[in-house]
Amino acid sequence: MQQVAAGPARADVYRRYRFRVFCDGRLVAGVSQVSLLRAVADGETGAPGATLSLRRGLTRDRDFERWAEQALAGPADALVADGVPRNEATGELLGPAVRDLVIDCHDETGRKVTTYRVHRCQPAALVARQASGGDGDLVAIQSLTVRAEAWERELLVG
Repeated sequence: MQQVAAGPARADVYRRYRFRVFCDGRLVAGVSQVSLLRAVADGETGAPGATLSLRRGLTRDRDFERWAEQALAGPADALVADGVPRNEATGELLGPAVRDLVIDCHDETGRKVTTYRVHRCQPAALVARQASGGDGDLVAIQSLTVRAEAWERELLVG
């Protein structure tokens, strides 16, 4: 029986995705589509209250999955003393409600061409399912919508 490698080597599952999502400094998801971020006059900064949609992707990061599931839990979730939401049904801690995301965009050869830093994101909607194929810890993301306070684009030259 083949052993599945633990740790960073497992992140290779995201290699085939053009958009790679980082949260808390970790590569947490790969997605095929990202909605357009609304630009303001200078074209480099997102307007407050912007909505971002990540579609057709994959994650195996349980912490990121729990964070995204906050969108499904709804506003009825109880908050613990430190303001961290808890899943009302299971009592499981969901982690900080607001997080920064970094999205690296790659061209068809796999070279990174730009990075978006999306600030103070909160999950708003999630459509996901367990992925098949023997990797029980993979979750297929149909779409994840997040609300963000702002974003900035870093264009890579060269």
